[in-house]
Amino acid sequence: MVSSVVMSDLNAQNVYEYLKSVVDEFHGDDTLREYEESIVKLIDLNKWSVESVTSVMQQLIKSDDRNVAYAAFYALCTFYRRNHDINEYGDIINKFRSEFQHMRSFAFLELMYQEMKSPDSPKLLDTVDQLCAPDMLGSNYGVQHCYAEYVAIACEKDIDKAEYVVKKHMEKALSRVNDALRLSNGYPKFYVTRARLLVIKAIFTDGKEREILFNSALEDIDLAVATEKVVSKMVGYQITGTRLQMLYYQQSLSKNIAQQEASLNERIQDVNVKNLEFLGFFSAIIGLMLANIQLVQNLHFAQAATLVVVLNGCILTAFGALGFILHGTKERLKTNCIIIALGLILTIVALIYGGIYAI
Repeated sequence: MVSSVVMSDLNAQNVYEYLKSVVDEFHGDDTLREYEESIVKLIDLNKWSVESVTSVMQQLIKSDDRNVAYAAFYALCTFYRRNHDINEYGDIINKFRSEFQHMRSFAFLELMYQEMKSPDSPKLLDTVDQLCAPDMLGSNYGVQHCYAEYVAIACEKDIDKAEYVVKKHMEKALSRVNDALRLSNGYPKFYVTRARLLVIKAIFTDGKEREILFNSALEDIDLAVATEKVVSKMVGYQITGTRLQMLYYQQSLSKNIAQQEASLNERIQDVNVKNLEFLGFFSAIIGLMLANIQLVQNLHFAQAATLVVVLNGCILTAFGALGFILHGTKERLKTNCIIIALGLILTIVALIYGGIYAI
């Protein structure tokens, strides 16, 4: 088995034999996660120098066995990525694109380069989504996890504008990271990625489900720490957990403040509308009283009474109409209709039965 091979000396012959064994074991299938992991084992930043790795891999890329050549190319790309040599990484991608772009994992190697070059590019998420298709790299749970991680990164980058990403990608991201966890038998980093997604989903959820999602995220962080064997990674996971808690509580507080502010503004608006209604109503009554005093002075009682009732009916009708203007047709519909109906009834009845006295 390739996993049992230990590279004691980095020379072209040893590396060729190792890569040949990788190709043979996985039948040249470069889409498998196991293929990737076996090649990554060859890249030890603490053991081999940049010069030695580059020299050996450059030789093997020219090998007549093109499957071994591509494996060497894959290893060198991974080495440059881990060593953060973005210029060298870009050069080798561009140099061998025409020769190796038919390999399905080449698109993933190029994606990793694009991430280093433009980490904020919105195209990354859609690109890795396409790579997760069954006819591309869908069988590689590392790529599935990469998609889920990109969703988390896109949301955390601007949490205030993350709602669109949540609606479009969240459920698919959770499904894929769950698959990655199942296929990898619980790889610690995948638990952390799922925790990040659950916290983001909780932020955009209300009610009891919100707390359930957040508590599940904390459990995933604990699982990641408990199953990780590398101390530095354990510390990193704990730091991520603390950051997620701060993000969650910060957003929860902001959401509560926004809700209270909206509720207070609504109450203030309601009070202002009511004050305007009462002001208009009492102004109308005062105006009516003054008008009545002036109009009824030279009228008989029956004529004066008819005029007063008609004017009151008009006020009620106008007050009901004002309610529609201030509140619209959805609020207080029944009340406003009753007020208008009463005003019209008073006006019509007064005109019918008392009109003879007004002539």
